[in-house]
Amino acid sequence: MWFVKPASIAGVISEAGLPSPVTLPKVSLETELDAIIAQSLGSFYQVISGDWWGRENEMVNLYAFCCLAGCVKPNTIFYDIGQIGIEVTVRQLPPNEQHKGRRGTVRKDLVIWEKPGMTLWEKKLPDNEPVAVMEWKVNHFLNRRKHQKNRDEYRGDIDWLRETSARVKMEGFVGYAVMVEHTQQPKPTLTCARVHGGSVNEQFVHLPKSADEIAEQKANGLPLA
Repeated sequence: MWFVKPASIAGVISEAGLPSPVTLPKVSLETELDAIIAQSLGSFYQVISGDWWGRENEMVNLYAFCCLAGCVKPNTIFYDIGQIGIEVTVRQLPPNEQHKGRRGTVRKDLVIWEKPGMTLWEKKLPDNEPVAVMEWKVNHFLNRRKHQKNRDEYRGDIDWLRETSARVKMEGFVGYAVMVEHTQQPKPTLTCARVHGGSVNEQFVHLPKSADEIAEQKANGLPLA
């Protein structure tokens, strides 16, 4: 005979006094990855908000090795720094009317693989897919003439990630498109769109946070970074 213990103590207990197995909600790998990306982008933003200067290449390297690498944790989706790839090749989308020059592969700014040392190729064949792709666009003090072009290409990054995430066998893939406006005053702005399963969240991360967002985080006891 089984009975439910009073609500003051959670759990179901048998007459022998042994607790029954409790099934805890499982955190999806996508949710785990989202937390890693949000945390590391917050750390990155703090650095570039100070006396730091660089272009897109420098920002991607700064983010990868000084912020994202610090989130490596055993027994998680991101357990080894060797899962990071910078300017590495992934499968390209098929050509269409707007992108007639597409070929079989394309390089992407930052890639997270399932295993360290992984590439697109397995036994010389393009067979592996990334866990995540991060595309970056950065408006900085040295490329002012390209600022609007970068903003337009950022929209294209989101479209590419959305189409890729909707492909067959890409159910676990997550894409992130990052836009940094490093010349904004008094602080730079960073926006990261998240793409999964063909759906887009354009405000997955937006920094600096608004006064309402900060107040909500404080009320919920969440860190402000």
